Amino acid sequence: AEASLQQMMALLLKLKGARLSHGDLKATNFLMTADGPLIIDLDSMREHRFAWSFRRAFAKDLARFRANWTRAPEIRNLLDRLMGTADLRF
Repeated sequence: AEASLQQMMALLLKLKGARLSHGDLKATNFLMTADGPLIIDLDSMREHRFAWSFRRAFAKDLARFRANWTRAPEIRNLLDRLMGTADLRF
């Protein structure tokens, strides 16, 4: 699980670097492949021109992503640790 979450963090960092928000970042919108995770359901994806707009939208994405594991505290704790290490906090 940790390796998969680390790969997801790397993908989220790429989104952050490009100022892209997904709009519906839930676990079922990730496909795990042999080459790593892919994000699907891109109809709400948006590129943000302004940093303030991106920060707000990406924070909502991250909150939505974390909410997937409310019933799996061990995974959520791992996710929180990885998000902090990967600089995915605002």
